[in-house]
Amino acid sequence: MRANQEIITEYMQSQRSFVWIAYLSIPDIHHTIKASFIDWEKLGSQLPNKLNLILDTYPNFTLLETFIHEDLDFIEETFGIPKTYIWDDYNQNYRHFMMFFKDGEFIKHSIEECFCLDTLFENVSNIIPELLEPTSVG
Repeated sequence: MRANQEIITEYMQSQRSFVWIAYLSIPDIHHTIKASFIDWEKLGSQLPNKLNLILDTYPNFTLLETFIHEDLDFIEETFGIPKTYIWDDYNQNYRHFMMFFKDGEFIKHSIEECFCLDTLFENVSNIIPELLEPTSVG
């Protein structure tokens, strides 16, 4: 879901577990930088968007997306992550990343990790373990 600072604050205050992805706006994207998982098809990819398939399979999974440039001050002031830490000198742009929240509390970010489904699932299994629990358990 496309979010903003108010929605993210509301999710935190309601003590929900969720993932927030901060990504580059479409005009900022070039071939070496990945775009939003949700906007994958809009960029011309012929591959199915795996994240949309996951969201359809797990309706209790909450994923919020924003553009980095809209939330730099909020990220720095609220979570103590400096803008300079998010900046990628090599690509001369900001890094896209995920932030993970358990019961409304900020747990970690993925700035130095792969921006990929492996990172997403590894961290989601820590904040919402029941989401990925096999159906034969319980």
